[in-house]
Amino acid sequence: MKLLEKYQSKIDLGNIKTYGGYNYINPHIKEVPLKNVMQLSFNSLYPNIICGMVEAGYHETAARQSTHTGITDSVKKSLENFKESFEYFDTNKRNLKLNDPEKYKELKTNINSFYGKLGFLSNTEMAPNFPGFVTEYLRHYYDDLLKRNQHIILYIDTDTIFYAGEIDLLGFNIPYDVESIDYIMFSEKKRYVMLKSEIVTRGYHKNAQEAIDILKRYIRNDKIEDLGI
Repeated sequence: MKLLEKYQSKIDLGNIKTYGGYNYINPHIKEVPLKNVMQLSFNSLYPNIICGMVEAGYHETAARQSTHTGITDSVKKSLENFKESFEYFDTNKRNLKLNDPEKYKELKTNINSFYGKLGFLSNTEMAPNFPGFVTEYLRHYYDDLLKRNQHIILYIDTDTIFYAGEIDLLGFNIPYDVESIDYIMFSEKKRYVMLKSEIVTRGYHKNAQEAIDILKRYIRNDKIEDLGI
């Protein structure tokens, strides 16, 4: 996976900022039941950005420019091995899941834990701030995405975007899946209720049943309106 130059160029390798997951909610849609919303989920978002970082040679460039004690050869090798392992897993995961579930589980666990491992290495000054590179790159992208799709995007939570209309992803080349959500209501960041095969809640609700009841009433009234009753 190749990183986009316009976001790479905004990152100062000697002064990388660390952010948490990117969260956004359109303030105009809080507590408002919505219908026909699209949910886009990026596949392996952080691993793909890490692979792009290695492909671009940042694991070598950052070491030369870093004020840390220096990245060891073993850390460089670890990043290169991760890229190789992830690309193998990404290509063969369906076959592995069916024919070698133990190896599938092992690879998936190692891939999912690697971002945390990079965080540990950065905290102990064995490596530059690679996790910060990932989150800063993503923040620059999402800030740009929101500017371009101001009236389209409803909600973002790190690797998931809810939107209504036609979204312009600005050439972001990470694989994704899209599904249609019939009804949904966002309360706050990381807190919403939606109808998929059944009504489900996400995040902590002081009164989840109240949110569910509001959405149920909206669904019922919408169906009555469709019937012309």
